Amino acid sequence: AAYNSADLYYLRGEYTRAHDLYRAVEEQSERLGDVSHSALCDLDRSAIYLELNLSEEAGEFAERARARFEQLGMIYEEAKALTTQALTTSRVGRRDDTHRLFKQARRLFARERNHVWLALVDLYEALVSFRDGEHPRARRLCEGARDQFARASMPVKTAQWDLLLARLALQDGNPAG
Repeated sequence: AAYNSADLYYLRGEYTRAHDLYRAVEEQSERLGDVSHSALCDLDRSAIYLELNLSEEAGEFAERARARFEQLGMIYEEAKALTTQALTTSRVGRRDDTHRLFKQARRLFARERNHVWLALVDLYEALVSFRDGEHPRARRLCEGARDQFARASMPVKTAQWDLLLARLALQDGNPAG
């Protein structure tokens, strides 16, 4: 219940309360030997730090979560942690690590047949590539994945794709797209 409460605080943007609850749940999980909930708390805390632009801390929590999920055979969660790690490395300019981590996450999500998260990884990598001036790579990542969000009834993510595609068209001098 405390873990779910922490999630609700996180979703409401109350990061301090969420962080404190995740820490308390993690400590209790450690005492009880519940490695999976402890790792989930690390993953969620990494997301908080990522949103607060504390990339180093986010990366540390994501790596710890990833290692635990790998040991537990929790493929989906491991892939999410890899995605967070990729986003943290992108913010500190480690492009090779960023693309390698996205590739690892993509491979795991494909194994899970999770098409929505495959499209999310493509979106995140496309956004990173666009920001880094790697427009051809961003364009390649955009091909086809936008439709996955539309089929999954994810209008906000679909709009993010549309916005990125429009920005890429403007870069090409083609404002009509």
